[in-house]
Amino acid sequence: MEGSAPGVVSVVPGDGQAGVRFDAELVLTFDEPMDRESVQNATSIAGFDTSPLEFSWNGDSTQVTIVPERGYKYKSGTDPNVEAYTYVLTVGTEAHDQAGNGLAAPFTSDFRTKRNITQTFNAQVATMGSFTNPAPSPCGSGARGSVGWMTTDQRFVFALFSVWSLPEPDELTIISAKFAATQAAPIGDFYANQAGNVQLREVANIDITSSELDDSTVVADLGLFAFNTAPALEKDVTSAFNADFKLDFRSMMYRLSYGGTPPQDAMAQFECGSIRLIVAYETE
Repeated sequence: MEGSAPGVVSVVPGDGQAGVRFDAELVLTFDEPMDRESVQNATSIAGFDTSPLEFSWNGDSTQVTIVPERGYKYKSGTDPNVEAYTYVLTVGTEAHDQAGNGLAAPFTSDFRTKRNITQTFNAQVATMGSFTNPAPSPCGSGARGSVGWMTTDQRFVFALFSVWSLPEPDELTIISAKFAATQAAPIGDFYANQAGNVQLREVANIDITSSELDDSTVVADLGLFAFNTAPALEKDVTSAFNADFKLDFRSMMYRLSYGGTPPQDAMAQFECGSIRLIVAYETE
């Protein structure tokens, strides 16, 4: 309207909104048709080192969609409380309508993008079990857990993880989950001629008894974990972990057991204090 200052009637994402995606479109709606060039020249988004803005308008010049050429950034870190990046949109008073009337005051709005967090959970309980002695024995820091044959016994390593410090399932998107451990030198020729290997399975989180040592309590067969003496080992368990977490399961138990036909009295060994679960996720 001639002589009347134009105004912004809505902005998306909203002022103060959190969890905005890297490719989000920023949409400004004015209460009357605007002079496009003046709006574009008066618009900036603080938070970029430098990134040209791309503008697209509706037919009557009342709504503009703004997209940074390089997209928004996510804050990454290991601290789940790390602050997200904040972006501030400003449209200065140089922006005017088609009659030449400028904004009465600068328009500002801010929003925060998502965060990529990686949390590492050490095994809350790491134990060893065997068929002949199913009662678990501690496998703490500085100790080693054995997997394989020893005389007539079979050895297993269990690891229980508690992930209660993760946000609620509907507040995040799991990117990846990895089971990791450091392998020590084996006892005997466990891996000789590829005879033996170590398998990773998720098992029901119950007391470790002889029934926990067979396959009756296997929740998910996660496949091969170790087939040689490589010390640093990781296994992707994203699918199984995500399925559990969506059901709000916050405790998971994993079992390392032997596969193949390793020689008797030969065992793979793992540093108990190194057994961990590494979870990467996207959240507000």
